[in-house]
Amino acid sequence: MALNRRSLGNVQQAGAPGRPKGKQNNFISVTQTNDITTLGSDAGDGAERVLLKTAEVGTTPTLTTNNSTSNITFAAAAGTFTVARGGDYFVTVTFICKVSAASQYDVRIKVDGSLKHTKRVGTTTASDPDESTTSVILSLDSGDVITVTYEDDGTVDILPNTGTTINIMRIGNVAGGGGPLIIQNNTDGYILKATGNSRTLEGMNGLTDLSANSRVSGSWAEGQGNQGVIGDFSAIYFDGIDAMGIKKRYQLAITGGILQTKEAGE
Repeated sequence: MALNRRSLGNVQQAGAPGRPKGKQNNFISVTQTNDITTLGSDAGDGAERVLLKTAEVGTTPTLTTNNSTSNITFAAAAGTFTVARGGDYFVTVTFICKVSAASQYDVRIKVDGSLKHTKRVGTTTASDPDESTTSVILSLDSGDVITVTYEDDGTVDILPNTGTTINIMRIGNVAGGGGPLIIQNNTDGYILKATGNSRTLEGMNGLTDLSANSRVSGSWAEGQGNQGVIGDFSAIYFDGIDAMGIKKRYQLAITGGILQTKEAGE
């Protein structure tokens, strides 16, 4: 089974009138387009091999990417899929192969080299291609690497055939791995900001939610050179550049019932 953009369409998100429609989810679909007919000098070793790896010893698969989005990257030389966004992913492997004799073999799905799923397949003939499909849902972190491997019982050769396909689709926005959310400087009322680190937020001590008074306040002291929780919380300060290109600190405040923006210290 291969993903096709025409049949898949776009995943739309409902929202308020005027809200932009959601974009399609992250996915990739890669298919092998030739039959491996021999393992050469590597035959009979029973080694675990990486599926769709163009640099795999003894095999020379040719591949086509059916469809993909930019947040999942396939490295053909290594046979690896790297996800750029954390979340829940649906991974499907359709494995078509010829086996040199009746035997059993495993198809394995790994994340960063760690085994996550195995399907054992038994074949009773060496004449016709054998086809199996296996699927799993994985919770992944940004940067996680997926590989699919196959291995026989050490007595036969497995020869992947045309149509062998790996499909990967992100199906949920849940942060991968189930790791905790860390809030630094966690003080009641502090407004949070992004830190650039996965699952980490930070409270801003210069911008505070005064929920009891239904307002947001901030303050700044000239001697500090940055924002700090001091003063009477009557204004919010922010940095900017004046008409001469000089960096200045401005104050947003209500004076006499009028909302004003003026240079700090005026």
